[in-house]
Order: sequence, then C-alpha cells, then structure tokens
Amino acid sequence: MHSIQETYDQMIFEEWEFQSYLRCPSAAFFPYGDIFSSDPQPECAIIVDSGFSFTHVIPVLNSNPGHLASIQWPSVRRLDIGGKLLTNKLKELVSFRHWDMTESTYIINQVKEACCFVSRSWAQDLEICRAKINPIAQSYVLPNFGSEPPKPGYIMTSSSQEGDTILPMNNERFSIPEALFSPSHIGLSQTGLPGTIAHSINSLPEDLRGVAWGNIGLVGGNVLFDGFEQRLLDELRALAPDEYEICLYRAKEYEISVPHGQFVLLPNPRNVVH
Repeated sequence: MHSIQETYDQMIFEEWEFQSYLRCPSAAFFPYGDIFSSDPQPECAIIVDSGFSFTHVIPVLNSNPGHLASIQWPSVRRLDIGGKLLTNKLKELVSFRHWDMTESTYIINQVKEACCFVSRSWAQDLEICRAKINPIAQSYVLPNFGSEPPKPGYIMTSSSQEGDTILPMNNERFSIPEALFSPSHIGLSQTGLPGTIAHSINSLPEDLRGVAWGNIGLVGGNVLFDGFEQRLLDELRALAPDEYEICLYRAKEYEISVPHGQFVLLPNPRNVVH
C-alpha cells in the first residue's frame, strides 16, 4: 500500500506538476455530504457503505469542525456482501427455478432493483409464499431487445402480451437481500450487518458510543431496498443499550455524497496536503 501511495505522489507532483492535492479515503467526506441533517455535523458517526463489492462499516470522528473527518481504522468492519454478489445469487436462483439467465447479469440486476425488498419477518413471509396465490408474488416481464422499438423490462400489473417472457418472482424477492442480515443463508460465516455495526461501535471509546449510535449514515445501492432501514433499525434497537437513541440517515443522492463533501471542505486550505 505504501508503494502505491508513493507512486500516486510521484505521478501527481512530478508528471502532472500539481502544487498540492489531497489523498484520502472517500468515507472521510461522507459526513459533509447530504447524509446528516444536523449542523454542525456530529462529532462521531458511523458510515454504512453497502456498494457493489462489499459492505463497510466505517466510524468517522469529526472532532475539529470544518476539517476533514478522521477514520477510526481499528473499528472499521467489512461484510463480504455487495450488490454484485446479490445479483449473482439471484441469477443462480432464477436460472435453477425458471429461466437460464446465467449470461444475463445486467437484466437480473434490473430485476433485483425492481422487485427485491428486505423483509421485517423473514420466516413469516416465507410461510406466506408457500401459497400458490399470495400478495408477495410478482411477475417481471423480461426486456425484449429484438422488438422495434426495444421493450424494457417491467413489473407486470395486468395481463401479459403475446410474445412476452415472464419471470415469476416469489420468495426470491426477499431471500436475496436477506443475505445482508443473515449471511449464513448463503454459506458465509460472518455476522450480519446489524451485528457488524454493533461490533464496530462497541470497539470505539466508551464516550463516543452514544453519539455513534445516534448518527448512522447509510450510503450505497443496497440501502435502497424497500424495508432496509426499518429492518436495520429493528435489529439495531435489540443490540444497542437502552439508554442510547438510534438514528439512521440515508443519503438523498448517494452517488454524489463524496463530491458534495469535497465541495464543502476543500475551500479550507488546511484540508489540502502539500
């Protein structure tokens, strides 16, 4: 890692002849983006970044307002589940049960984003899905790229048209996102996201834990699943001490949270490393 940093420095200063630049993890900017509504920003916050490859739980300390937040590296935790793994698991599941979609990763990712949700009661919803007709079951009309004009995929709300290819979605809708909360369901021997967050907070100094429980920021595509926030809040409440308030905040536009934070902080010359 040190050699990579030296290479960056050499490229920036010697080849591109920059006067100065800032090299830091993107998580340090999240608290200054559009996640937290409080002003000034909280002294300590937990950033839950559930993206394409992994889910990271990152405590950040903002002890000096107006300056770049510092990441508490000993308390950072990683869950080896991201959007890519969830899409691949859904692809395997529907290919086994319905249609061969092994070469259709892009389409299955669209199906995941359109149909999947996080269940508040996984066992109860699984029982509901045993009925042939149930309120959870959906039908997704797969896209037809050979038609003129090409037809995008969509959730079927009425009768299908001739030539449509229908993908049934029943317990697949919530079984896939459940991996974030119960990794053992897909064979991973890791603690679920609520427990990972609790482990991270409990490794912080005791005087920061209460603030951390009350300032948990959610970013990344996986936090957009319907029901994600409520399920996470339910399980965190069971893990947190009773005297601590738990507050979850979600980025309004997580794709630009880091640039937003950079825009806020970088005008301060103290945040630039020479």
